[in-house]
Amino acid sequence: MNGQSERPTAMGQAEAKSRDAAATLTHKQFPGGHITLVGANSPTNLAMRPIRLLVCDEIDKYPLSAGGEGPPIDLAEERQAEFKTNSLTVLACSPTVAGRSAIEASYEESDQRKAFVCCPHCPTWQPLEWEQVRFDKDDDGKIIAATARYECVACERPWTEAQRLVALRRIEWRQTKGFIAAMLHIVATGAIEGEVTPRSRVTLGVAVGAAVILVGAVLATRPGIAPAIERTRPWIWDWWRTGRLFGAEPT
Repeated sequence: MNGQSERPTAMGQAEAKSRDAAATLTHKQFPGGHITLVGANSPTNLAMRPIRLLVCDEIDKYPLSAGGEGPPIDLAEERQAEFKTNSLTVLACSPTVAGRSAIEASYEESDQRKAFVCCPHCPTWQPLEWEQVRFDKDDDGKIIAATARYECVACERPWTEAQRLVALRRIEWRQTKGFIAAMLHIVATGAIEGEVTPRSRVTLGVAVGAAVILVGAVLATRPGIAPAIERTRPWIWDWWRTGRLFGAEPT
């Protein structure tokens, strides 16, 4: 810099005006991409443009259908078709009513990863759970806030606040639910009702592929169980083709 103020050129002013003209309260462009805000009740806006990164907030408050065209999240995810290899969807919400919460259902379908930290007193890795918070009470049964501490799930030794903060500097995200088990859960409700959506069939297909490898390994060591496995093949094929399980009719 030479210490003198630089005056914007006519070209620079034109480019700035062009960018401002394309910007609205719900749509902003920037070098390399754009960000768009849409409502979950607007099917037109949900299907407006292709997207790679999708963030859905407060999903428990979403309507079951956006204008009668289907679940809002499904409509938005359809716009990620052009970015199959590097798309990302983030669902966020505080759980509401158990059994009816959308974020709860999404979490149950996942591998339920949690942030694990290492105990400062022993080599045990663990997620920080409220159940491990301990505190003393006075003679009247009131909690003494100054005595609150976190105790290791293994060695039961208390952590100081400084030790907790140090432990949080080194986090490992670990799944707490088996990957195949997580995918099987996706179709659990549909299986009970006799219906599995096409989207669930594709997801579970990965689990079935892994199961085939496992069955092959079992057959190699225990060929005597082959007839029992063979008897399951018809209903597996029927499920893959129609979505019906155990002869139930889709609802």
